[in-house]
Amino acid sequence: MNRFLFGPKTEFRMFYQEYVVEYSRIAEKLYLPNEVLNLDNVLMATPEKALVDCAYLRKRLPFADELETNLLNRTKLIEIATAYPEHVWKRIEGWL
Repeated sequence: MNRFLFGPKTEFRMFYQEYVVEYSRIAEKLYLPNEVLNLDNVLMATPEKALVDCAYLRKRLPFADELETNLLNRTKLIEIATAYPEHVWKRIEGWL
């Protein structure tokens, strides 16, 4: 059964099986269509875009052991981060 929790800053979470899916609205200029995947009619960010969005929306990034960093493309991560404010770049430097 899906449950939705609405929170501050126009974001919500959907619980599906053992997964938690979080949705947030971002500035239109940060919506990068080439970094969005359509998986069975569900729009999902690429791993690199998801990490940069996380750095943009949250005060801290997850710990390295909470992520599958082997999926990240360093070049793509840098390319995406250039579209974001400088504080985002500083948060992801450790992943580069």
